[in-house]
Amino acid sequence: MSYRHGRIPQQASDQIAAKDFWLRVMPLGASITQGIHSSDDNGYRKWIREQLRWEGWQVNMVGSGQIGTMKDRDHEGHPGWIITEGGGHSGVQQAWDAAKWMKPNLVLLNVGTNDCSFNVDLPNAGARMQTLVQSIFDAVPGVVVIMSTLLPSPAITDCAKDLSAQFRQIVPKIQNGRLAIADFNAAMDVTTMFSDDPIHPNDYGYEFMASVWWQAINETSSALSAPLDNGQDDSQPTETCAKQAGVSRGPITTQNGSGHDDGIYVHKSTSKGVLVDGRIQKPTDKNESDAIPWHIFFAQLTNINGVDRSAALDDWDNDGLADFWCIGSGTQITVSLNKGTRPPTFENIGVVVPASGNFTPADVRIADIDGDGRADVCFIHDNGDIGCSRNGGQGRNYYWQGFSTDSGLRETVFTGKNKGDKTGVRLGMGPHSLSIFRDDWMWVGDQGDVDTWINQRGSGAGIVPSWSASGITHAGMNTPGVREQIKFGRIYGSGRRDYIYLQEEDTYYDMLVWENQGAGGTKLKGDGVFYCDMTGSGSDDYVWIYMDGHADSTDFFANIHSPPDWGHSISITLSVPGPRVGIHLADFDGDGRCDVLVQNKATGALTLWRNDYDATAKLLKFSNQGVKSGSASCTQGWGVGIFDRGMRIADIDGDGRADILCLEPDGRITAWLNTATGLQNVGQVKFSEGWDRANIRFADVEASGRADLIHVDKYTGAATLFKNDGYQPNDVDANGGSSFHWTNRGVVYSPIDRGENMHFVNFGGLGRADLHHVWPDKNNAETFFNECPGGGSGGDDGPIVDPGLPAL
Repeated sequence: MSYRHGRIPQQASDQIAAKDFWLRVMPLGASITQGIHSSDDNGYRKWIREQLRWEGWQVNMVGSGQIGTMKDRDHEGHPGWIITEGGGHSGVQQAWDAAKWMKPNLVLLNVGTNDCSFNVDLPNAGARMQTLVQSIFDAVPGVVVIMSTLLPSPAITDCAKDLSAQFRQIVPKIQNGRLAIADFNAAMDVTTMFSDDPIHPNDYGYEFMASVWWQAINETSSALSAPLDNGQDDSQPTETCAKQAGVSRGPITTQNGSGHDDGIYVHKSTSKGVLVDGRIQKPTDKNESDAIPWHIFFAQLTNINGVDRSAALDDWDNDGLADFWCIGSGTQITVSLNKGTRPPTFENIGVVVPASGNFTPADVRIADIDGDGRADVCFIHDNGDIGCSRNGGQGRNYYWQGFSTDSGLRETVFTGKNKGDKTGVRLGMGPHSLSIFRDDWMWVGDQGDVDTWINQRGSGAGIVPSWSASGITHAGMNTPGVREQIKFGRIYGSGRRDYIYLQEEDTYYDMLVWENQGAGGTKLKGDGVFYCDMTGSGSDDYVWIYMDGHADSTDFFANIHSPPDWGHSISITLSVPGPRVGIHLADFDGDGRCDVLVQNKATGALTLWRNDYDATAKLLKFSNQGVKSGSASCTQGWGVGIFDRGMRIADIDGDGRADILCLEPDGRITAWLNTATGLQNVGQVKFSEGWDRANIRFADVEASGRADLIHVDKYTGAATLFKNDGYQPNDVDANGGSSFHWTNRGVVYSPIDRGENMHFVNFGGLGRADLHHVWPDKNNAETFFNECPGGGSGGDDGPIVDPGLPAL
């Protein structure tokens, strides 16, 4: 029997002397380990930590979870989990397998209550526990394990007694001197240590648990040894500080190249002969007739039945229709917007580029250089260099930016290739633009031969593309003087630009067409990277997904916390509907593992492919659970860039279930919270800041449990944190019409590379978003781990004091 006011003497006769090494303590188990039903969510963890510190130990609690008011709040407690996976329930064995990289030298193991609650293989509970304990010893040489019996919880009294008896029999079977029993079942008083919860103890019960743990630790004191190196410094608290720019560990190489691309563009074509319906009769007016080759364009002026486009020639406002650009004297440019009628009609929006005396109209090219769906304005210099201004904004509203810097204009995006005649330069009608919406550079020779450079996503500061040479892609007509009769247009609807020769006859021009069947240059290795916790380890893994939504069996890389190495023992079976931009990885059902969600572009319906990870078979597999978005309606779809996603899936309310976020092009965000009882429409959660939504990310920066909003500078990669202060439905007016409040904390991630190459991941397992830099071509990567600086064992939880634990 224990007594509420009895306390452990400050100088107990059996007290051990603390050694000059750290105790790296892992609380391992289920909801009792986490501390559920304790008033401060600390459970027993703060009490035992204070006792260890009072006795002179330096203590670092470790685990993939963080909860409670204590600062060193790491733990490996997983509510609802059983000893080993089975009966549709996750097992603490899985948690250990994922967390063993932390290499604790002291494990406090309490698990089995849920086995009783769910009636899972109870006769073999002791054998399963022995397997778990032995796996801990096998994984970490020198570790001490304190295995507990089950608490005498009122809801499972008889079962807890039976399993506790099985557990006591394990100690004599593992005679290594490093295993002891914390006998809660025998020591705890049901009447005083449980209240209204029939499973979890009350605050006093948790405090008493610490006394029992401490007694068992004393029994194995001579076996304790210094922790093994796990790549982290036990003296440095790593979870609870405010993120600051430039404060991180790294860069650490974390990827050495993986994934798949489609190689360089290789041209292939098939002659289709004369396009009979395309004959152009010459006007009787010679001036008009002579202007035909120069003034013939191929463009998508109408969009029948809302067909999803590939690309549109000279699209001003990213609506999928070609707009009318008029280049006047002095290179003044006016634009008329295509209103989408049949036949086409246009609305003049006036001058968008004022006149300049440095160039002629023949020097101007209109092309989408950065692949955002909005055509940019380019000027060709005499040496062949091309300077462009970026067409930014949303819809008809625009502003001009540079490509190297935000404020620069007409900055060089392509260097001349010594062709000697800049009139042959073509932009905006590239042969490979099947799906990436970036216009290529082509030089058309006098005989119609074409030299091609492919426009791809690059790296380095700014948004200047990377150009890949494909050489001579079109042999030409072997006829001098036909350059102006060569055109490119999407004749056969593949998205690729076909080669068209306007063959002049006496009274007409015939169109001779070569269908483009070329391939390559559209996909980079870095395009397919996804990062999410797929196995419930508490750390993000890496998955590579093809454009069509499938992954090869070897395209799963388990986070083993040994960069740049990844685990390759788990295979993946994944095949969901593409395209890749509509695929999301997030924990939607709250089981700790990321699921796959597939978005319908038109309706916003989300189909859940549940993560059915089989730890025994080492197989990551998914089952179609149907549409789970209910009444949530997000029709923003996605844009033409791979980051321009109108829907995001992120846990913004901190309940462990990812929520549905709907992003308008200007960055205004509405949301549906994914609660345990269903989806809840919470309206606007963030008013527009005037950002391109492609530059918005969501990740938990400071281990709050809620995803914060991160705005990434597309030129430099500097990232501004808008701290998620939580759901505040009563303060909508004060929050600018939003049901959530966000605090602008300024730049907290320093500039490394252009924004589209920066990812925010939880590789470190601390619940703090690490900055992950991926080179798009090779898919090499480095990570800046988001860890707190300085600190130590004495100052992270206040002064060292005697916690006054209850006497046994």
